[in-house]
Amino acid sequence: SSDVCSSDLNGQRQARTAKMADEPGGGINLQALSFDQLNQMKQSLEEEMQGLTGAHQQLKVSADKLNISKKALEEVQKAPEGTRMLVPITSSLYVPGETAPLDTVLIDVGTGYYIEKSGPEAQAFLDRKIHLITGQAYKVAQAMQIKQEGLQGTVRAMNSKITEYQQRQKHRRRASQCRVFLSWRRKIGRASCRERV
Repeated sequence: SSDVCSSDLNGQRQARTAKMADEPGGGINLQALSFDQLNQMKQSLEEEMQGLTGAHQQLKVSADKLNISKKALEEVQKAPEGTRMLVPITSSLYVPGETAPLDTVLIDVGTGYYIEKSGPEAQAFLDRKIHLITGQAYKVAQAMQIKQEGLQGTVRAMNSKITEYQQRQKHRRRASQCRVFLSWRRKIGRASCRERV
């Protein structure tokens, strides 16, 4: 028997990833929020985006490993008996070996458990696992797009708040300058009246 596939996603991680991907986009009126609330939302969305990005990368790595395992199983099944090859003991250690009649293989199902299956059963298991992980990666990618759109909307709302604040400050300065000018004109007017008298 041979050790064929290794998936580094356990059930808990998959459940957490699926939960993050299933969160719906909110229908919040961003313009009704204060700048501080918008900033908190921006930070929260950035953290969620970072988590989803990491989850998507892990799913992609796992899918790639499973595809490699599937291809390796196909090649071993096709190889004639006695074909010389290097057998991986660890990620960096290989020992010489040769192929033997392949009746069953060992499948790594995670958390240190292995199941013995025939070649066709192993292929079917790998196909199901690849399909599952690919589906999860698609859901996570959709969630990332929704979060990205929410982040962009939040940033636009923050920029709008900043522009409004700058406009108010400009109007206040102008109003203050007008009050000073009018006060100065009134003083000049009173002084002129005294000179005429």
